[in-house]
Amino acid sequence: GRRKPAGRQNRAREQTVKAKGFLLKTLCVGLVAAAALGCATTGPGGKKSVILFGDGEERSLGSKMAAQIKAENKFVTDPIVTQYVNRVGQRIVRLSDRPGIPYEFAVIESKDVNAFALPGGYIYVYTGLLKHLDTEAQLAGVLGHEVSHVVARHGVKQLQEGMGLEVLSQ
Repeated sequence: GRRKPAGRQNRAREQTVKAKGFLLKTLCVGLVAAAALGCATTGPGGKKSVILFGDGEERSLGSKMAAQIKAENKFVTDPIVTQYVNRVGQRIVRLSDRPGIPYEFAVIESKDVNAFALPGGYIYVYTGLLKHLDTEAQLAGVLGHEVSHVVARHGVKQLQEGMGLEVLSQ
């Protein structure tokens, strides 16, 4: 076969190297832009992390999980208890780094001494925990802890890690 002159081969190699370099730079710029666009407040003082789920998606995910919690548990319906927990919780929310999403507080009838938060602002307290609290300040401490999980988007971060996206979330 015919061989290309050395000058032509060198130019072809140079063009290939330039094209690969351009592609690599474009990919890096794209990843940085995607990371910057996906950064969200996830911690105290406005700490940022890459979050691949927007507020709407997070809320939708939390809503589906909340429906399952509702189907599997008995909830307190006494308005004095539920309004009290909600009132204290909403005061915490107003002071949080993420007050712009709707938060829902509910009380589950259970002897468990626990509370938990779902993505999107769904927060639950067990009656077993309420019976151990002596003051509103103690309830505020518990609810503040749970609100901080929502602010830090711990549920979404865990989901991302479960999907193998932990590198992006760091």
